[in-house]
Amino acid sequence: LDTKLKRQLEPLTESSDSLLRESAQVCLALFGDRAARRALKEAYDELVDKDESRSSSFESRGEMLMRLHEYSNAAKDYERAVELLADKNRFVPPKLRVSLARAHVKNNKLRKAHEVLEEANLDQETRQGLCDDPDFLELREHSRYGKVLLP
Repeated sequence: LDTKLKRQLEPLTESSDSLLRESAQVCLALFGDRAARRALKEAYDELVDKDESRSSSFESRGEMLMRLHEYSNAAKDYERAVELLADKNRFVPPKLRVSLARAHVKNNKLRKAHEVLEEANLDQETRQGLCDDPDFLELREHSRYGKVLLP
C-alpha cells in the first residue's frame, strides 16, 4: 500500500457518511491494510452477533465480504441467510439467491452456482441480465451448467 494513497484514504475512514467510510475501508483493505479489513469485519460481526436469527445481518455481511473478495465466506453468509428465511417459511428473494450464486461463481464453484440458480426459479428478464453480467461469464460458457441461464 502506497503511503501517499493511504494518507489520502484514511481521513475518509472517519467520515460521518457511512457509505463513504466503508468504501474507504474496503479500498484500504484491498490494498493490504489489515487494520481496515479487521475494522470492517468487526462491525459486521457485531451486527450478526446482536441477532443471529436475522437473515438480513448475514446478507449484509455477505455483501461486505464480496467487496473484500472473500467469496467463500460470503457464500457461507448468504447460505445462512437463505436457511434462516427457509426455516421460517419465508420467501427467499431471487436477489439473495443470485448473490449466493455470484459468490459461488467468483469462488469457481460452478456446480453450486448452477444448483442455487435452478432453485431460484428466475424469470426470463433476470436470466438475461445474468447472461449479460461479466461475473457469470464462466458459468454461462460452461457446457453443462450454463444451461441454467437459458430461457
